[in-house]
Amino acid sequence: MTTSLNLVALAGSLRKESYNQKLIEIAVDAARKSDIKNVQVDVQLIQLSNLDIPLYSQDLENTNVPSDVIALKQTFARCHGMFIASPEYNGSISGVLKNTIDWLSRPLTGPNGEKIDAAFAGKVAGVMATSPGALGGLRGLAHLKDVLFGLGCIVNPTIAAVGQAGTVLEDRGVIQDEQAVSKVQKVVHSTLELTLAHASQ
Repeated sequence: MTTSLNLVALAGSLRKESYNQKLIEIAVDAARKSDIKNVQVDVQLIQLSNLDIPLYSQDLENTNVPSDVIALKQTFARCHGMFIASPEYNGSISGVLKNTIDWLSRPLTGPNGEKIDAAFAGKVAGVMATSPGALGGLRGLAHLKDVLFGLGCIVNPTIAAVGQAGTVLEDRGVIQDEQAVSKVQKVVHSTLELTLAHASQ
């Protein structure tokens, strides 16, 4: 019997040549090629720059929730887990990622009056980051883990912080460092294992 796992993946950046967008694409490729026995892994890659997600406002939420927010909330509600790559801005997570999380964390009603389930509570999260600096976004990941944990996520304790992004991530889809490759693969594999264990309960 084959088990299906549905995951969502995104990077908290809008920049066209974002290092973290490249990183999440590498993670998604690794997840899709995973060889966990009798498990089919489906990963939907979300690119935030393609979505219209304004700054969160309760006034806007009360009057006209953007359609892209509703669609993204529905996608997260259906998933078993997620991968998030987070840029580090001033020692924390990016504003666009925090804003997306703020929207997704809110209870929403769909266009047909249906209640949309929780985006984070009970879902497994694997987190990673990369940056041009030596720490690879490590400080921002600490904040991201706290936020996700507070929302009820099962946060994978194994993380990947890939430093020297300008050298290591020269080409899309390629990591030029064996240790960095190993870090990402460990996060991907352990997140899938955690997601499978939770989905089987």
